[in-house]
Amino acid sequence: MNLKEVVKTGQPQKPPRLVIIGEEGVGKSTLTSQMPAPILVTAEDGLVGPTFTNTPNYTPGSWKECLDFIDTLTTSEHTFKTLAIDTIDWLEPLMVDYVCKRDKKKDIEDYGYGKGYTIAALEWRGFLAKLDMLRNTKKMMIVLNSHCQIKSFANPIGDNYDRYEMRTSKQVSALSREWADAVMFARFATYVEKDDNGKAKGVGGSERVIQTQECAAWTAKNRYSMPPQIELSWQAIKDSIRNAYAKEKEAEK
Repeated sequence: MNLKEVVKTGQPQKPPRLVIIGEEGVGKSTLTSQMPAPILVTAEDGLVGPTFTNTPNYTPGSWKECLDFIDTLTTSEHTFKTLAIDTIDWLEPLMVDYVCKRDKKKDIEDYGYGKGYTIAALEWRGFLAKLDMLRNTKKMMIVLNSHCQIKSFANPIGDNYDRYEMRTSKQVSALSREWADAVMFARFATYVEKDDNGKAKGVGGSERVIQTQECAAWTAKNRYSMPPQIELSWQAIKDSIRNAYAKEKEAEK
């Protein structure tokens, strides 16, 4: 083996793998519909409203139909540049139903305490591998949308506290966050003010923002050195990622 031929420096520029966690109605579907040449796999009831009149979408009736659709995107000629799953917390039940029927279990609890979701996680890992195959073969950006929920975080160095997390099983959440290049929390920007009597009240709520870094209130991360908070828009996400690669090229000079 010739080390000079196999050892590389720098980071290959591949399409991003994004997870967008968001509050209800914050605009996750709208955001992904504005990304380059998107196709949305709508695991809910499809896209509703005039915003999505011209947005290509597909609603699978089963987990197998979803996998077959991704395989078709991988092997067929098309002009799509972005695949968005909207949302994975609605898609996960299709996966769980498939796994239970495959293994002849009446439900996920029939495997035994805690075992069912561990087995289902292996199926989800295979799903993420299919998404990577599509990304690598067709150079498509992959986006996983998820609703959020407030859950207690087991803090190993102090008291537990509540924070926003993905509305999925902890196994699917962990695998998806590890897989993604950026996990972003979309929210309505709200602030707390106190009146003359010292009573706190929430204000704001019209501005929509994306948080890109982990904190006590939400789960997030990114591999692009993005600003902690950016505007909820594709342009802001794209600019942040481009700036990261521009800085890397400048550092290599």
